[in-house]
Amino acid sequence: MPSFPNRLRSHRRGLIIAAVVLVVVELIYLLAANLFLNSPLAERSFNRKPERFHIHWSSAYSLYPGHIHASNVRVGGHSRKNRWVALSTQASGRIKLLPLLLRRLSFDTIRADNVVMVLDREVPFLEPSQSTSKRPPWKLHFDAITTDSLRSLRLAKWHVDQIEDATAVLALDKTLRQGAFAILPSSLHARSVRLSFDGTVFATQAKLDYEMTMAPSTHAQAPGLKRMRYVDARLQLAGRAPGLSIAGGDSDFLSFATGDTGGRVDADVSMDDGTLTPGGKVSWSAPLVLQDGKPDPRPERLQVQALVEADGVSLRALVPKRAGSEDFLDANLRVAERELQRTTVRELLRKTSGEIALRWHFRTLSWMNPLLSDNGWLRLDGQAEVDAQLKLREGRLASGSRANIPQAQVQADVLQTVMSAQARATAKVEGQRTTVDFVANRFHLAPRQAPADPYVEGDNLKLNLVASEDLSQFRRTLRATVDFADARIPNLRAYNRNLPGNSLRFEGGSGTFGADMRLDAQGRVQQAHLRLRGRQAQVLLGPSRITGDLDLDTRLRQVGTQPGDYRIEALALNLDQVRNGDPKDPPWWARLSLDQGRMQWQQPFRLQGDAKVEMKDVSVLLTVFSERSAFPAWIGNLVDAGQANATAQIAFAGDTITIDQLHASNRRVDFDARLRVANGQSNGALYAKWGMLGLGVDLQGKQRKFHLKDAKAWYEGLPPLKPAPANKPSASATAAPASPNTKQP
Repeated sequence: MPSFPNRLRSHRRGLIIAAVVLVVVELIYLLAANLFLNSPLAERSFNRKPERFHIHWSSAYSLYPGHIHASNVRVGGHSRKNRWVALSTQASGRIKLLPLLLRRLSFDTIRADNVVMVLDREVPFLEPSQSTSKRPPWKLHFDAITTDSLRSLRLAKWHVDQIEDATAVLALDKTLRQGAFAILPSSLHARSVRLSFDGTVFATQAKLDYEMTMAPSTHAQAPGLKRMRYVDARLQLAGRAPGLSIAGGDSDFLSFATGDTGGRVDADVSMDDGTLTPGGKVSWSAPLVLQDGKPDPRPERLQVQALVEADGVSLRALVPKRAGSEDFLDANLRVAERELQRTTVRELLRKTSGEIALRWHFRTLSWMNPLLSDNGWLRLDGQAEVDAQLKLREGRLASGSRANIPQAQVQADVLQTVMSAQARATAKVEGQRTTVDFVANRFHLAPRQAPADPYVEGDNLKLNLVASEDLSQFRRTLRATVDFADARIPNLRAYNRNLPGNSLRFEGGSGTFGADMRLDAQGRVQQAHLRLRGRQAQVLLGPSRITGDLDLDTRLRQVGTQPGDYRIEALALNLDQVRNGDPKDPPWWARLSLDQGRMQWQQPFRLQGDAKVEMKDVSVLLTVFSERSAFPAWIGNLVDAGQANATAQIAFAGDTITIDQLHASNRRVDFDARLRVANGQSNGALYAKWGMLGLGVDLQGKQRKFHLKDAKAWYEGLPPLKPAPANKPSASATAAPASPNTKQP
């Protein structure tokens, strides 16, 4: 047989041709592939759906089929509620070609330099629920993405940076079109890192070892936190813990900051299928400064320990009492849960038992507000001492729990009014009920639009809260009562915002105000007993000005689902020592009652109902109707003839007062009237009957037309009045009822 050199010589020509072909093919590949990778066509090809996945690079090259090396790489995507971004200055790897035939994009080991990775929760991006394509979905597979120069890692509010001597490996498998996602064995090991949450540093110069895997799962199988049940992981952390400073910020939550002095943090925690493994432990010890408003607050020493046991997690937090201070904290709690997929605050709270003993001076109590209400109608603020002994049983405060606050700033927004007070508070738990009692020696009321401009000042306000002992349901089961009496009103004009504009308003006088109200968890008044007293109140009523004493006693009850919609269970208005503008006129009195009416509490309020009136004489009606001097003198002789009784339909809407179907009588005369006062102008009609005689009066502003002939028929032919829409006076609000043309006598 010919030797190998002889065979080589015999095939020399073929080998040369093959080599040339290979070189040409390689050159063509190098030219085509590298031109493609550095042209806009490449990015357009890879970024067909950038809202789901996008990749960008400044330059790239490929040396052989499947190989790729890129500079300044940015990769990102959006899946449902998660947005992720990865940055690298250099990355290289190899795409496996044969799996492409099976619609599988598979990468060999990818090596990356100077990596920064971010995973955030954002506005949901909803993928299509179903795909219309009949072809099988593509699959993505990464054997390993490795780096020994990780610079930063951020997962939602958790942030790992200041990383030294780190190696990271990430391997994953993903089927598109909402298919299964899996994390293959991945790890992060670093000699030193800084760990923070939402800007607050909890560990520095810490050695970190983290390993995890996640079994294949889809969103349909495990949405949200339920995907944790597919996770196996272990975290080991050991390093320095900075001192912690806690203060009340501008929001309703405690704000945290870290100081310069240090402590120690150690953690060794693992989980299988999303469940913490017994034996895991975390310890944290560092100086604690609570910003309480005192100059140069001295640091305390906070010690926190957590131990994973077979039946849950035990927690111990301790700030021992030190010389010269009464402040201390001692909390022993147990959370009967090890599955991380159930870690919502409400669910964890329901599984928490133990005891908390606390005495502390807080710079502000605003951090307690989320517990009190959803919409902020009830708020605490200001410096305060808190002394508490709390017993928790499965998230519920047990009997014997108590808390005392000698002085706190309390604010409640009720009926478009802000009540502010300095009050002492006492809280206690008896059976299945938690009660909190606030007692204020001084308080004031102010309009919601101008809370710094009070118009009522008082003493001895009582605010009582009753709620479930379940802390997670406290603000939803809350019921409240507010009670005070004889609060001082320096100027009654403060109430004009609730009255119908120029048709009825106070022009002077002082008084007192009292209230007894029942409120629901949203701060809406369900029942109210309100009492307003005025002394020498100066009132503008339509065209008339009167001065006197008033006593208004009202009982309201919420009806329907609209806030501020009330049934008037009782309304009594007493007017005494009332004088008109003419000081020569004798004083008069009136008693008005309104039963089963309706009120809408707004500015100005709406009201309607059937009224009964007792009055000194019928001259009261003439005062409301017009100036008494506008009527013939003989009318005055009739109306002064003794006590009169009246009934009427009354309505307030916007700047309009409507009094319809008014019937009044005394020993000599009967009166019928219908009246509308809009923007201070009176319009309406009156019919007075004295024996066989009758008189009709048609009022249009300051003009009057008297009817002597067929006065009764004229009056009865007028249409009834209708209340004008709130805040939108109609044309009829300023027009008088139709009347025939008659001459004024």
